[in-house]
Amino acid sequence: MTKINRKELITNIVTEHGYISVKELSKMTFTSESSIRRDLQELENQGVISRVYGGVRLKENHNIAAPFEMRIQKNHIEKNIISSKAAKLLQDNMTIILDGSTTALYMLPHIQALHNPTVFTNNMYTAQKSIERGIKTYCTGGTSENNSCVLTGVMAENSIRSIYADILFFSSMALADDGYIYGCNEFETMLRKMMIESSRISVFLCDSSKLHNRSIFTLCSINEIDYTICDLPEELPHGIAAANSSPAHSSLGHQEVFLADAALS
Repeated sequence: MTKINRKELITNIVTEHGYISVKELSKMTFTSESSIRRDLQELENQGVISRVYGGVRLKENHNIAAPFEMRIQKNHIEKNIISSKAAKLLQDNMTIILDGSTTALYMLPHIQALHNPTVFTNNMYTAQKSIERGIKTYCTGGTSENNSCVLTGVMAENSIRSIYADILFFSSMALADDGYIYGCNEFETMLRKMMIESSRISVFLCDSSKLHNRSIFTLCSINEIDYTICDLPEELPHGIAAANSSPAHSSLGHQEVFLADAALS
């Protein structure tokens, strides 16, 4: 097993268990404890985990994004619920933007069921999985930072500016109680703003772990988004939940909030 693969395995194990000892990690990965400690030191330096006496736990930091392979496994039940609700907004022949988030990745099985969909994404992993499902797929191109599969930069921005999609599915790092959506990466946040501008309908996929938090960069107000879909809608910022306590029935062209267990049930 390569060091990179071992670190990916470690992040998946820590995500699943929440806390695990160095000894257990050593047994589960068939790796010496000294090698595990070196891997954990690197992961801690990246802000992914926190080492505690005798073991390691997942580090929650809304200013640092965990590695993509780790985020795929995190909150997968909530993401499946959200994507199933969001799928009711899909129609045949749609042009769809999926941002670089793992939550948007969960939309692919639902998109595959459509007739003649087209997907644009700035995530190389999402693009690969979309192609494997037989979906017509465009990857924006761009720059990869820190070995990330998420692409940003001028090439990605120019690609998004050149299209106008029917619908955008995106997520971000945090949704604060004041109703503003925040991101932890300057370039991804800028690209998401362009995606919103380049889409007829924008859909914010917000699992409940993002609620009541802030990060560094402001994306937009939730009121600028057409739909917000959350697995725990009652935990949304008070004004939003109160204003949308019943299902929204206006046209897709109007700004509104979809509560996952109400309007989309």
